[in-house]
Amino acid sequence: MAINSQFYNGRPACQHCGFCLFFMCEFRSKSTSMATMLPIAEATGRCEIRSDSYVARIETNREGRVTGVAYFDGQKRMQLQRAKAVVVCANGAETPRLLLNSESSRFPHGLANSSGVVGKHLMFNTYFGVNAQFEHPLNEFKERAEHADDSRFLQ
Repeated sequence: MAINSQFYNGRPACQHCGFCLFFMCEFRSKSTSMATMLPIAEATGRCEIRSDSYVARIETNREGRVTGVAYFDGQKRMQLQRAKAVVVCANGAETPRLLLNSESSRFPHGLANSSGVVGKHLMFNTYFGVNAQFEHPLNEFKERAEHADDSRFLQ
């Protein structure tokens, strides 16, 4: 999860709160793009975050070259953002949705889908958890590190 173990690049070390898996880090110790890269990109003046917006499709010209994206803004109005390049990195479900929604006369089955398999073999990795009671309090994040050579803690 790329969590800081010590102060690094303006962000503090992990506080061992235990909520790392599905949540943003309230201490900014987890190295998500929101905590690490977006502030740097915004500081260049060449990046703008448009909250409450989402891309509906990638726009292309007659030659099949990407020209930008059509997106819904915070008021649910369709907008067009022109671009020289579009980077598609919207996870395993949203990337195929976006490619399939981007059909045109040149790409009748969606962008990058000449084989017809975009979105066909999606696999989700589910999260599993175990609940248990112990005779003494545990901080499992620290226990594993402190007892790395003790086989009782490696099960």
